[in-house]
Amino acid sequence: WYHAHHNTNEQIERGLYGALIVRDPRHETTLGVPREHDRLLVLDDIKLDDANRIAPFATDLAAEFVPWQRAEELANARIGTHVLVNGRHAAKDAPPTLEVTAGAPYRLRLINAASGHIFRLDIGDHPSALWAIGSDQGLWNAAEPVTPIDEILHPLGHHEERISNPDPARGVTLTPGDRAELVLVPRSEEHTSELQSLTNLV
Repeated sequence: WYHAHHNTNEQIERGLYGALIVRDPRHETTLGVPREHDRLLVLDDIKLDDANRIAPFATDLAAEFVPWQRAEELANARIGTHVLVNGRHAAKDAPPTLEVTAGAPYRLRLINAASGHIFRLDIGDHPSALWAIGSDQGLWNAAEPVTPIDEILHPLGHHEERISNPDPARGVTLTPGDRAELVLVPRSEEHTSELQSLTNLV
């Protein structure tokens, strides 16, 4: 993916970025996912003020100088108040959806365009199969199944609380600027066909 390299955090937050998709017919034949099932999902966040306008950037020299805010944005990046998927707000009570057909494979190209937000993704306890086939370093030689993120008991004072398992081997973790390539095979409870092992992808 590409983005501005001048005043990068602000330019990206204002949407100045895009994706480049490079296709290899040999690889696509091996993978067996039709192009109409190829999906690009760009994850991002945006920081809005109380009036739903883009909040001032602490790094903007014209903005009010607040030392700790400027240091935080320079050192830790800018954390948004709203998560976006392909530029649309992904509200918790109305998350974005993707209509799929049970048993048909889908290729998901994920990009994390956020400057500071880390995304951990999986499909929960849904019976679908999810495979990782590539990362920011390119396509892998073989697919690897994505292990769902389960919950564990975490000691908290005199009691325990259930939290998402922080094991990085579970789910798909996207750090800022990172990308991942996945294959999703949706299954319904009635659909029991298995996904064949994907090897020799590159």
